[in-house]
Amino acid sequence: MLDDLLEIAEGHSPKDYRNMEGTLVLAVMLLSKIFLQLLHDLSQLAAFCKLWLGVLSRMEKYMKAKVRGKRSEKLQELVPELLKNTLLVMKTKGVLVQRSALGGVGLWELTWLHVNNIAPSLQSEVIPDQDSEQVQ
Repeated sequence: MLDDLLEIAEGHSPKDYRNMEGTLVLAVMLLSKIFLQLLHDLSQLAAFCKLWLGVLSRMEKYMKAKVRGKRSEKLQELVPELLKNTLLVMKTKGVLVQRSALGGVGLWELTWLHVNNIAPSLQSEVIPDQDSEQVQ
């Protein structure tokens, strides 16, 4: 559904779909909220890594989304904040840890590769200085 909304926003006339920016904002907020509410159960799944990378991929797409031919300021502000909150919750709950066994090898590294594509400054905000060199 998130991908469909993005396709409509980018590929159709703004006259046909009014306030698509607002719809995209609500969609990405809902994605983040549901993911965090179900985080404990989701993190137990064998496919958690794939699911998490799907969330990151959609956040990245929404950051690059163009509504009416230009990037959405609302999404440019919202997505990094939602991502920061999600990362902090995952870190606090022990889901996002270095060398995590959840979902296979590389969850930590893959997470930061995506995060750096979305909002490079988040790494230093989420990980204290003493841990940041371990991310590299």
